[in-house]
Amino acid sequence: MFGIRGLTKLFKSFDKNGNKKIDPEEFSWGLKNFDIFLSDEESKAVIEAFDTNRDGTVSIDEFITAIRGDLNSYRLSFVEKAYNKLDVN
Repeated sequence: MFGIRGLTKLFKSFDKNGNKKIDPEEFSWGLKNFDIFLSDEESKAVIEAFDTNRDGTVSIDEFITAIRGDLNSYRLSFVEKAYNKLDVN
C-alpha cells in the first residue's frame, strides 16, 4: 500500500455495500481483516472524526481531505495558476 492510491484501495475494500461511503460497522469489519478490533463506540468515534458533513459516514472525499490536510502555500499556488490559465475572463 503506497500513499494515497493504496489508501483509496483500502477505503474501497471497506465499502461493502458499494455506496462509496464507510459507516462505523463497515469500518469495524474492515479493521478486523487486519486483526484490529474496536468496540462499536470506538468505530463510531473514528468515523465522526472524519465525517465533516455529519451524515454518519465517511466518503472517499472526506477521507482523502482529512489525510492530505489543507493546501499548503506551494500547492495553493499551483491551483491558482491552473485556475487563472483556465478562467480567461
